[in-house]
Amino acid sequence: MEKSKEIKYKKNPFAVKEPYYLPGYTGHCPSYKGVVGTSFGRATHEIMEGLPSPPGRLKPVVFEDQKPKEAEELNIFESRKSEGKFVLAKDIASGYKGHIPRARDVIGLSFNKSCIKSVAEFEKKKQYQEEFLKSADIMKGGG
Repeated sequence: MEKSKEIKYKKNPFAVKEPYYLPGYTGHCPSYKGVVGTSFGRATHEIMEGLPSPPGRLKPVVFEDQKPKEAEELNIFESRKSEGKFVLAKDIASGYKGHIPRARDVIGLSFNKSCIKSVAEFEKKKQYQEEFLKSADIMKGGG
């Protein structure tokens, strides 16, 4: 272990030495059930010190950037204007009492974001349905 980390642990007796699982980790920790009377950090440190494999297998979770998906939904939403569907605009007023397709399925977002997401999903499904019907027509021999 590095000298600076060793000094850190000597100064603070409550600091848990690395490697250890993060508190709140809900995944698998081998032989954790057999450890009683120590904190989660200390117990996992002791367990991981005894493992034959290197503890560097755990990597931080990398989340995908959600912006492109939101931008795509906004583009779908904005394309409705060219079709003459002005009722649901980008800055829809909170408290709008009209029908918003598929809005019941969207939970946990602001009103504006839920409107954009639900209308974009509706438009995508409608487009897929139209493409399916066209392909079914072509398969039947129509054209």
